[in-house]
Amino acid sequence: MREEIQLPSKKEEIQQVASALHAISHPTRLKILCFLGSQEKIVNEILDHTGSSQSNISQHIEVLRKAGIIQSRRVHNKVFCSMKEANLLPIITKIREVFCDAEQNPHQKTLERQLLIRG
Repeated sequence: MREEIQLPSKKEEIQQVASALHAISHPTRLKILCFLGSQEKIVNEILDHTGSSQSNISQHIEVLRKAGIIQSRRVHNKVFCSMKEANLLPIITKIREVFCDAEQNPHQKTLERQLLIRG
């Protein structure tokens, strides 16, 4: 028996959900979020993980920040990023389980290739 899913009914709530999903739907931003998970990471670690340029990653981090999904803080010359919206952690966790976990998912290599091609 399936549990009935309650979707937001107010226009503002629907727009907020759509905006968050749009922000995380880009391959590079999804890769950043899968890497962050529930941990705080230095932007240089994100750069190393994604293999992208600093300007490109900075732009994607800014999109995620404006969408209220991640937060960043500066300590001297280092910028730290972490998930801001705790409600999205279960979604990101499920995405990681399904697409980002190499040992448990045979589709990870395909997803990684797609992320590299598109990102």
